[in-house]
Amino acid sequence: MKNPNGFGTTYKLKGNRRKKWVARKTVAWENGKQKRVIVGYFESKKEAMEALASYVYNPNAKVTLKDIYIEWSKGHFQKLTVRSKLNIENTYSRHIFKMEDMYISEIKVNILQEFFDKLELSTGTIKSVRSILNMIFNYALKKEIISKNPLDFVEFKKHEIVVEKHQFSYQEIEKLWENKDMYLVDSILILIYTGMRISEMLDLKIEDIDLESENKILHIRKSKTAAGIRDIPISPLILPLVAKRLSLDNKYLISNQENEKFNYTSYRFLFKKVMRDLDMSHSIHECRHTTATLLSDAGANPVSIAKILGHTDYIITSKVYTHKDKTQLQKAIDLI
Repeated sequence: MKNPNGFGTTYKLKGNRRKKWVARKTVAWENGKQKRVIVGYFESKKEAMEALASYVYNPNAKVTLKDIYIEWSKGHFQKLTVRSKLNIENTYSRHIFKMEDMYISEIKVNILQEFFDKLELSTGTIKSVRSILNMIFNYALKKEIISKNPLDFVEFKKHEIVVEKHQFSYQEIEKLWENKDMYLVDSILILIYTGMRISEMLDLKIEDIDLESENKILHIRKSKTAAGIRDIPISPLILPLVAKRLSLDNKYLISNQENEKFNYTSYRFLFKKVMRDLDMSHSIHECRHTTATLLSDAGANPVSIAKILGHTDYIITSKVYTHKDKTQLQKAIDLI
């Protein structure tokens, strides 16, 4: 029986072959001649006929991801700032380029899933990669080069880069004490000897500091966790630093040079400058990490350490271990 017009043809190759049936289809006419494509080679005529029945010719099948990226970016970049354009170009050149030579019509869900599963990047960077690829695939979809966006079916997991933290060494702490009169060095020592989060210290008001009672206390009234709302005993070592700050009569314990509240970005910038000036390399959070190390090295009870730092898991830990009152916490602080 003759195949319907436009359906295509099958024929059998000579010789001893496993796949001897060929499925061929006419996809266009050029200068009065047929343009044919080989759909595939098959073991039986039935398989060849089934392939012809399901075959859809795509004139854009050989368009690569890079081709689409270049075409899409020409229009998209006109709407962006120079910085946004550079961010996209950097993300593409560092990560997406790995697939740029693949035909976009052949980039299926399983390929993308494997690609994202192997990315050892932060969640934010992965979101950037996903966003750029999504715009590229949607552009191809709009141009009818692909029939669906495969990215819609990819499952994403959070990937957080874990950065190893290094506490200040005893030699570095001694160097901080030697330079305690340098701008903001006293605040770094206060962080190290209290275990406060940077946000907790910058939010600390003068009225939250009690130097009158027997146990000198910092009242943390604003924190990122429930366990963070706590009282921290003031170490005798930093008591003079705190008292000097109080004598300035500002609203906040740590104020900027205009006697106003520090914002995190400004403080972080100046913190890095202090680190460079003292030939050190630490993040702000490593002050808090140092507190935990100093307390542990001095033999403080784990529950006292957790409560001083305001760890969330203290709420659970405290149900197992004995309660620690302010006197016991003061003893823990005094150890360092």
